Amino acid sequence: MAPVAGSAGILEGLRVIDLGHALAAPFAATMLADHGADVLKIEHPERGDPMRRLGPRKRDMPVWWKAAGRNKRSVTLDFRSGRGREILLRLVERSDVLVENFRPGTLERHGLGWDDLRAANPRLVMLRISGFGQDGPYAERPGFGRVAEAMSGAAALTGEADGPPMHVGYSLADTLSGLMGAFGVLLALQGRDRTGDGECVDLALYEPLFRLIDWQVVVYDQLGIAGTRAGNAFPVVLEGVAAGVARTVDGAWLSYSAATDSVLERLVRLLVAEGRVPAGSYTTPEGRRRGSGEIQEIVTAWIGTKTVAEVERLFAERQAVIGRVYGVEEIWSDPGYRARGNLVTVDDAEAGPVTMHGVVPRLARRPGCVRWAGPPLGAHTEEVLVDLAGVRPEELPALRREGVI
Repeated sequence: MAPVAGSAGILEGLRVIDLGHALAAPFAATMLADHGADVLKIEHPERGDPMRRLGPRKRDMPVWWKAAGRNKRSVTLDFRSGRGREILLRLVERSDVLVENFRPGTLERHGLGWDDLRAANPRLVMLRISGFGQDGPYAERPGFGRVAEAMSGAAALTGEADGPPMHVGYSLADTLSGLMGAFGVLLALQGRDRTGDGECVDLALYEPLFRLIDWQVVVYDQLGIAGTRAGNAFPVVLEGVAAGVARTVDGAWLSYSAATDSVLERLVRLLVAEGRVPAGSYTTPEGRRRGSGEIQEIVTAWIGTKTVAEVERLFAERQAVIGRVYGVEEIWSDPGYRARGNLVTVDDAEAGPVTMHGVVPRLARRPGCVRWAGPPLGAHTEEVLVDLAGVRPEELPALRREGVI
């Protein structure tokens, strides 16, 4: 099915104010922008978003920002000033969504809390991401993604059994909260379509990861079993699953998974054919379930005696499930990533051609796109303030002198 000609995305016509900083709330706004929303990125006139100062730089240009700020219009505005607050409220009147991730109480101190914004636009949807939520005993604590990962229960499940809890090598809590936040915004917009009223979405950074550990909570409730770190294996409470990471004789890392009995049966047949287990072993679902830990150990040891090409061929022949462990170098050269549009290249006035993630998820008829990379600070201030906030062009120089924009 071909995309509809001229359509930037299914959210075209939706206006979003990105009042966030660093990663979580701005990531939610990026997800909406990728699918066509007009995102107004509000930044401090002098400092801009902290993302402009994070990560490696190229000729003093923030590389990470090119992806983090993509598809957004950068507007400098100090909303803490009286004039800045007035301008922001004008933008709120003409927008559908506002996202923020300040510590609870920050916007209220400037007269920009939920009640104030709702008074300006009763149809507004507001996304509030904070360390521990807008209420509860920890609401006033400062919180970052790493602390959220620790509190969520996810870090306690990650790492070797005899080692310390581990964090993953990217901003998991922040990006996942942005994704869950974007989902919350879409839910609220759906509700607004039915009732005509706006909604406030309250999300703590630890909550999306806590939701994803899923079975751990009910297993603890019903059986009193707390999941523990088990390296690359599933905890023992998931009996019947054989999964792990193993290294081939020629040095490639492979990750395999037999998470259903039918796939586990295929894996057993492969081991029988390779002479690693006797014929007639693990012939029943119950036998495979009880023996999944032994099967896992046998598979891991067997992979260590084969080349990566041999293992991939043998798994493919048996329709068993395995895949190479990719780093960014492998992703860069993999034809599947290119064919799916997972990597796209956009031209940028500062950086030249920039390759970054494509749009996810992909819709068949209105797939969205990366229209531009993260813009220079304040690149769209004049057009947005004049077109949407009622600021006269002749007012702009004074606003700059006063530090409002």
